[in-house]
Amino acid sequence: MKVDSVVIKKVERFTDFKSFVKKLNISGQVFIIKPSWRDAKHYTSAKTLEWLFKSLRGKKIVVESYSPWRNKNFIEETDRERRGKRKTVIKATNAREKWKWIKRQDEWFLRYSRLDKVLKKFDVEYVNVTEEVWSGRVAEPGKIKELVEMRYTPLINQELYRLVPQRIYDLRDSTLISLNLCLKPENKELLRTSTLNILDLIPDPVKSEKWLGRKNQRLSQTLVEINKVYRSLFPINFWINELSTSKTFVGCPQNSVLADVTATLLLGFSPRKIKHLNHATRVFGELSPRFLVKAKKAVEKFQLKERGKHKLPLFEIPVCERCGRIAQYRCAVDDKYVCCECARFVPVNMEHLRKRERVKVKIKVLNKMRQNPNERSVFEAIETLTSCPPPKGVDLTEEWEPWSGYVYGHKEYKVKTMAVYVNNEYAGFLDFVFTLDPEEVMSIQFWEMSIHPKFQNVGVFSAMIKRLMRIAKKNNVKRLYVSHENDNLPAIIAHYVLGGRILYVKEINGKTEGGRFGIPRRNELVFVYELE
Repeated sequence: MKVDSVVIKKVERFTDFKSFVKKLNISGQVFIIKPSWRDAKHYTSAKTLEWLFKSLRGKKIVVESYSPWRNKNFIEETDRERRGKRKTVIKATNAREKWKWIKRQDEWFLRYSRLDKVLKKFDVEYVNVTEEVWSGRVAEPGKIKELVEMRYTPLINQELYRLVPQRIYDLRDSTLISLNLCLKPENKELLRTSTLNILDLIPDPVKSEKWLGRKNQRLSQTLVEINKVYRSLFPINFWINELSTSKTFVGCPQNSVLADVTATLLLGFSPRKIKHLNHATRVFGELSPRFLVKAKKAVEKFQLKERGKHKLPLFEIPVCERCGRIAQYRCAVDDKYVCCECARFVPVNMEHLRKRERVKVKIKVLNKMRQNPNERSVFEAIETLTSCPPPKGVDLTEEWEPWSGYVYGHKEYKVKTMAVYVNNEYAGFLDFVFTLDPEEVMSIQFWEMSIHPKFQNVGVFSAMIKRLMRIAKKNNVKRLYVSHENDNLPAIIAHYVLGGRILYVKEINGKTEGGRFGIPRRNELVFVYELE
């Protein structure tokens, strides 16, 4: 879909992305690509960059700065934050002292994200502006000043003239591509757009008050001025926003404002209310009322079209009849839904138990990483609603994609999933992989699995395990193994009934948490099935 020069495209595979790039008419012999590598959890992925590299003919250079969040500590820190123990490593005052550590962490990030392999595969040069400037390899400020002031008014903060690496200056007049990853923030003022993506080319890892001012009051000015510098160096430029939650790409040649306004509308924000975007329109592209009306209509049409393609299936979200939260189980006595915290395991006379008829179970074995993302989102929703403590809500509108650090996303693991259906309804799933177990025996490990409460105790779980056993025998594998926390009594009992045994028990480190049925979580039980 096009709105004037703006291209909007849903991208599921490489051919979609190649078509998107072709419609943008990106051309040149040398390409300077600025990805969005802000932190170690949210970044332009190796896959997206690989697709871009494959779509461009010519020399490619990736340019970035160091970041205080692109390191192992950031991942550990965000985990600690849930427990109230936050640890800050890099500040504006100590960044230069931590130079070697930051550099090592940047190298770790490239390996962790597998970006290093993509850069090597396509022979892409990586220029880090922080490394270059801190090492003193900078262009002559007078030359940068001359270039900028040929096109724009002089910079207020003239220090920016002194912060362009010589290597970048030598590549001037190449084609610049701002490849931004659009995240939907709680504060719309911090909405990351392709224009804002260029802010990272200020070498300081921490953009302190020196650049942003108190409460980001100087953000708009600094953003416009660093854009002036790089647009003067690279007069041919393209602006791309990847919307992380919907696999939608929005791009525009030369005019970042139009690309950013359209992406902002797709994310549900009003462009007029984003201060730094409004400031950019005064310098880099007028936002006409006519374009805004056309963009709003196009976005509505695009979203309706996509919803029509991916109609959400009927899906019941069970509610606990005792407390009103999302339920994880059905009561064995009265068949009502009950959550994991209201339910209890107690001896009951068999006469009180309700008999449920066995159902016909349909199982598809699929490649997890190639599964339809809309369908996968339903199975992920089943896992969410069966988690404990009960979740506050379940979102079926967001397409599933593995988080950036998902280890089993690597191709070599070949993760499979059992998609389970009953009466054409989504009943549950089970993920598994062929691997060595803790005793270094070739086994099938299965870990992520869930069954919708509506289909518990009707033969779904036993059907899944029996199918897994058949797969194991077909592949000459003699063992299955899985682990469960000690409070997951239904799973533990089911494994015993189906022939599993405990291989070993390991302690859960950290503070003991409350679990299902009022049982504290202290251990993890590893079960094995020995197959003849």
